[in-house]
Amino acid sequence: MKTLKYLVLLFVTIAICSCDKDDNEISKADFSVLGITSISVNNIEYSIDDNLLLKLEDSKNITVAGSQITESTKHCVIEYSVLSTTKDTPFVSAKSSCSGVSVNVDSNTSTDGVTRIVLTVSRSGYKEQAIYKFNFAKI
Repeated sequence: MKTLKYLVLLFVTIAICSCDKDDNEISKADFSVLGITSISVNNIEYSIDDNLLLKLEDSKNITVAGSQITESTKHCVIEYSVLSTTKDTPFVSAKSSCSGVSVNVDSNTSTDGVTRIVLTVSRSGYKEQAIYKFNFAKI
């Protein structure tokens, strides 16, 4: 009987210790370390809100098409659709208030005339990365 009490006590002790806080908990992404202040689309500058979205108060030619934040990889992807009313080549750029920020722009045009520009903002020493995808359709 004494042995059974010790086994139960040992089992309860192990069970309590195993319910401790998970050390492998994923840390939250903090995209403010990128310091993105604005993004220009076809020479129109849009400021950024706290969720990395463009502030599109009066814009009729641009809309959010989708977004995804992956906490485990600290990546944020936001996709926009843009109606282009000019024949000029679409242009996208970003401004940051932080040093060490890298802005990469990739562009391609599909056979149906839709130009896709992918703007990637990252900062050396940080895992956070914001990816903006713009799909330009000429009207």
